[in-house]
Amino acid sequence: MKLTNCLILSAITILCASSPLYGEEMTDTIKVIEKSSTTRLERKGKLLRLVTQLPEKGYYLYETTIDSSSSGTAPFILEGNMQLRMEGDSLLRSHEPLKVVLSESESEVSIHMASLQDSTQYALVRIPFPDDATISTSQRQADVIETIGEIFGYRSKNKKRKSAWSFSIEGLCFGLNNAGGQPVPENLQWGKSWEISWLQCAGVTYAPKPKGVSLQFGVGLSWRNFTSNSAESHLAPSPDRGVCYMPYAEGVTGKKSNLKIFSVTFPILASYKIPKTAVGFKAGAILNLNPHASVKSTAFCEEYDKIEWSTSEIAPRRFTVDIFGSVSIAGAVGVYVKWSPMRMMHSSSPINFQPLTLGMTFGI
Repeated sequence: MKLTNCLILSAITILCASSPLYGEEMTDTIKVIEKSSTTRLERKGKLLRLVTQLPEKGYYLYETTIDSSSSGTAPFILEGNMQLRMEGDSLLRSHEPLKVVLSESESEVSIHMASLQDSTQYALVRIPFPDDATISTSQRQADVIETIGEIFGYRSKNKKRKSAWSFSIEGLCFGLNNAGGQPVPENLQWGKSWEISWLQCAGVTYAPKPKGVSLQFGVGLSWRNFTSNSAESHLAPSPDRGVCYMPYAEGVTGKKSNLKIFSVTFPILASYKIPKTAVGFKAGAILNLNPHASVKSTAFCEEYDKIEWSTSEIAPRRFTVDIFGSVSIAGAVGVYVKWSPMRMMHSSSPINFQPLTLGMTFGI
């Protein structure tokens, strides 16, 4: 009898010791993904989110809300020998093929990741729950369009933007120049003087609200050409490196003479788009750095059919400022006006003027 009782007690002890309730805590496997090419694990405050790519199509999304009175956020506990990309204690990423096993218990959630390229490489990520935590979980599958933003960290449209700053590029301006205030108005002709400018090759835009006024700062380029078609005189450098008119030599008939100015521009513009329309406005100032200018003339003579000569012995004012304004449709095509309150050359130059430009914009 005693021997029988001992055997029964021994059997009960063995069964209890082998039970999960006796030794280890009961763990439930939530999801097994045999092959995932992209995995992202993120913890923000009370929310833990796992996004992993499914082998067939789309993504698997698992979320756990950990509601606890304890202060702080428990970090990831990382075990294993596989190298994973971690950013602090709140973000973990992997972009290699993995087998992912997601499990839950009463005290933690764990993600076991094993490399498909090297079977000896694995990682176990554990996120423990505080003792007083209330846990609520959800899981679902989503298509690529819905979840691709979660994979790479982009916010959806109905959430607040991460920053009011953004990189921006503006388009091209083509216009006609009027050399206002020049001493001989009929020589530099508006209809044959032109400008090509890239308003903003690179810059930043500050938009404090999704819709409304935004500010733009950047760098651009400008090429301005002023043409004189006088048959008696041509443009030439003055003794102080300004610009003046010189008569053609005897037997030479002038065709045209061009003053060309190259500028690196620094626009500071405010933009506004009328709500529920495609009409947008821009206005502001443009600072010009003028590092180069040249004069080129073309004429005819009896000995030679056509002659040309040019010089860069011209020194425009180093810095000038323009006032800019434009109206565009859908940021595609528009018109602009630009005027300089400053004269282009130094005060001692015989020819000096304040350019006014009218033209069209593309991509602004």
